Amino acid sequence: MKKFLYILLCLTLTFSFAMAATSCKGDGDNTDNDNSNDTPACTHEGAYDCSTVCKLCGDKMTAKTEHTYDDICDTVCNICAYTRAVGAHEGEHDCSEACKHCGALLSNTANHTYDNVCDTSCNVCDAARAVPPHVGEKACSTSCKNCGVQISPEVNHSYSNACDISCNLCGATREVKPHKGQYDCSESCASCGSAIVGVANHQYDDEHDEDCNICGATREVTQPGDGDLVLPGQPLV
Repeated sequence: MKKFLYILLCLTLTFSFAMAATSCKGDGDNTDNDNSNDTPACTHEGAYDCSTVCKLCGDKMTAKTEHTYDDICDTVCNICAYTRAVGAHEGEHDCSEACKHCGALLSNTANHTYDNVCDTSCNVCDAARAVPPHVGEKACSTSCKNCGVQISPEVNHSYSNACDISCNLCGATREVKPHKGQYDCSESCASCGSAIVGVANHQYDDEHDEDCNICGATREVTQPGDGDLVLPGQPLV
């Protein structure tokens, strides 16, 4: 009986020590049975919704939202200041002076195309430019020598007389009235001297009168010869 009790006591003590050892070993190790001393895994949190780096541990993470930029040329996110690589600026046309996306000035562009030196708007991109005032070929010109637009002349046209149809300075033509003599029987234009046909006959005192009583035009007549007898009232021959 004592021997049985002794054996039972030994087994009980052995079991107790074994349990104690197991308990101590479990307290010293990080096991799945007891997580009271484990370091928790990082849940990753960005400083902004578009952040791609955890503000707690510095690891890369998936952003909640897209980055925000002013345009496709903008390299820095407006929210988190993340930088990105972008393509080169580009104009709407080869001669455009500004980027069509962000408005940045461009260099090494093609030349603008204009109709003439007076044209203020590029035919390709509508870029505006300042141009000098219209100017005529001559001081009396009424149209610009570069584009043909009507302008105010600096001086009046110059003509030789009232019948002259072409300006002596610029060659501009004008309409003039028909030639006209000083008198109805005049045979030359009163303005330019050109020969004309009178609208009336000359008026003379008789057939021997050499000068027209109206316009003074002269003519050749036959006068009485020396020795000819001219009776009173007889016409001269």
